[in-house]
Amino acid sequence: YPGTVLERLLPDGDSLAGVDPREIWTTAKSSPLVSLWLSLYRGLAGARRWDVRILRACSLLEAIGRERLDRNTVILDESGDALLDNGGGPATTGQLRGMLYALVSSTIGEVVSSPRVFLTGDKRTLWEEVSVWADIRNLVAHEGQWLPPPFNSTLAGPQRRSAAAVETAGLGDGFEAGARRYTDAVLA
Repeated sequence: YPGTVLERLLPDGDSLAGVDPREIWTTAKSSPLVSLWLSLYRGLAGARRWDVRILRACSLLEAIGRERLDRNTVILDESGDALLDNGGGPATTGQLRGMLYALVSSTIGEVVSSPRVFLTGDKRTLWEEVSVWADIRNLVAHEGQWLPPPFNSTLAGPQRRSAAAVETAGLGDGFEAGARRYTDAVLA
């Protein structure tokens, strides 16, 4: 299923690295963590609500990141400059946004040829997109659901940022279209 989501979202001319399902299942049988991660993906793919899918996808990536990443690594852009978190400090893999970025950006070149499959617009960067994923994840985790403004939220900044991004991703078709685009990007 993950391969088909990626294949469906790939822009023309992009390709997906060959994946051998037998190798994945063999690895899953011998590695409890891989088996757990596949199980978590199956659960998120079956979730009915788009915001819960994003929460579960971020939780899955967090679980993988805790096992695979050094939590003190500073996140760098293509030029080697530190990317900044929402507070203006250097982002690290110890933060949700940095962890998501490190994991997803490491798939570029390994699994997909460009980050476009993860982006909801041509002018968006992967760093901006994972920020939206993290904002939506935090709203669902702390409030039980994602609702656009003017609904009151205890997380006004994340709500405002994610609502603007979801609306823009809808390309004029509203929040539902934008939510579908974000869900697809996160599932990819």
